[in-house]
Amino acid sequence: MRKNTQRAMSKTYLALALTLTCVAVLFRDVLEQRMLLHMLIHIPLLVGAGVLFAHVRPRPISRVSGFSSWNNQGVAGWILVTGIITAWMIPRALDSAVESPSIDALKVCLLLFAGVIGTSSWRAASNAVARVFFAGNTLWMTATLGMLLRDAPTRLCTSYGARDQQETGVALIAFSAALGAAAVLYGLLYSAETLDACESEPSPPPHSH
Repeated sequence: MRKNTQRAMSKTYLALALTLTCVAVLFRDVLEQRMLLHMLIHIPLLVGAGVLFAHVRPRPISRVSGFSSWNNQGVAGWILVTGIITAWMIPRALDSAVESPSIDALKVCLLLFAGVIGTSSWRAASNAVARVFFAGNTLWMTATLGMLLRDAPTRLCTSYGARDQQETGVALIAFSAALGAAAVLYGLLYSAETLDACESEPSPPPHSH
């Protein structure tokens, strides 16, 4: 029964991942018309599809020889993921992806890969501190990029206008702040539930002498 449920969930994850990938590829022209859509819809859509692919069983990335030792505690993988996402948020990379279908195809593959590796790295991080560090680092990077786009005196992308750039910067800052607030709220609720569970456990009876 459990295997059937896991198989059904795996098929669901695969179907969702393929759907998101198809949407990102087929509606490329629409999603790359504006910098705001490109950075806040198209890129997260592909990373999200990679996350869903990582839940499909059997998980191929976990079977790669030496992957677990290389990605100990998820550190190496998360650094790689951060580098990939940061690279595709650079204005010159955005221009190249818009202008060249082949470079855009490379972007699709790398962002899907980033989603898969990021999920594996999240699982590999065995403690909450590491996960908070990973999430906080990513949100801070996104907010910093947003401030740079908002305050840049000139437009940084030839494919997008200055106003679109400023609006994207504000949206990235708001996006990071909203996710950060949600993460803090979740952490507080989780800590409260854990504390309540510990307090509700019966104390062991005293030892008789």
